[in-house]
Amino acid sequence: MSFLIFQVAVLFLPGLIWASIDAKYVAKRDLPQFQLLLNAFLFGIFTYTLLFVLMRQWGHAPAFLGAFDETTEKLQIGKAVDEIALAVALSFALSVGWVYLGTYKVFNRALQKIAATKKFGDEDVWDFVFNSNEAAVEYVNVRDFSKKIVYSGWVKVFSDRADLRELVLRDVKVYDFDATPLFDMPLVYVARKKDDVDIEFPYRP
Repeated sequence: MSFLIFQVAVLFLPGLIWASIDAKYVAKRDLPQFQLLLNAFLFGIFTYTLLFVLMRQWGHAPAFLGAFDETTEKLQIGKAVDEIALAVALSFALSVGWVYLGTYKVFNRALQKIAATKKFGDEDVWDFVFNSNEAAVEYVNVRDFSKKIVYSGWVKVFSDRADLRELVLRDVKVYDFDATPLFDMPLVYVARKKDDVDIEFPYRP
């Protein structure tokens, strides 16, 4: 195995970890294979660049760059094992930060602050609203027109599926359409098709 092949394979390892987490929790869709591989390559490059910068700051020479022994013309994989393990751990930590930035739309919010855009992100309003940390969207009324009842409660969890809207509400009070209390429940699971969901936000500060 040539050193170039070894470098490419190792480069993709931390990148694939980051890219897979990005596809599941940030993009939230199946990416084309080319896009996934490109993301893995770019994330891997960034991870190793940051790792090498940190190692230089700590006074250590990156073993990964010198893992080929020119005198014996053999690949000294053992010299780079610890460094690869650090890169994998670093890529996981970076991917968690990346998910945080994506979930709370930090970059988009920064652009909104300077009036550079009004766009909130690539996902639909459902994700944007329920990922918000504003109290106004934490308490909801889910109106069921077929059963003529309303579920009022705090959003505990929500789905990110494109075809089905799912909510788990806590401390739920159920009313009829005349606002007559029917019963209380600690938890209620509500599922609706994407084009058949009616949610109200009655919370007032």
